[in-house]
Amino acid sequence: MDASEMRELLQGYLGELDWSGGVSKAAMVAKLDGRDDALRTLVGEYVPEQTYRGATEVMNVIPTQAWEDVQGDTYQGADTFDVPATPSHFKEGAVGRDEGGS
Repeated sequence: MDASEMRELLQGYLGELDWSGGVSKAAMVAKLDGRDDALRTLVGEYVPEQTYRGATEVMNVIPTQAWEDVQGDTYQGADTFDVPATPSHFKEGAVGRDEGGS
């Protein structure tokens, strides 16, 4: 199951809650208990303790890393460029030209 499917599944579970008075993190974890251990762990580890007014508010606080972790992926961070091929322009600066040395 990919991250978008997991997001939809979590939104479905959260949609079953009564949001009229707000919902605590503990209530969300309890809702997921026995239904989906991966999503229960995700909410338990990545959703801050507070009362939320809606599922969208909860979804907005879950970082990308959490979705990768719940799928068993290792978070790799942002895509990077080929570092050796990236021009640094070091030699164009004063230090690279050895100006103002000691």
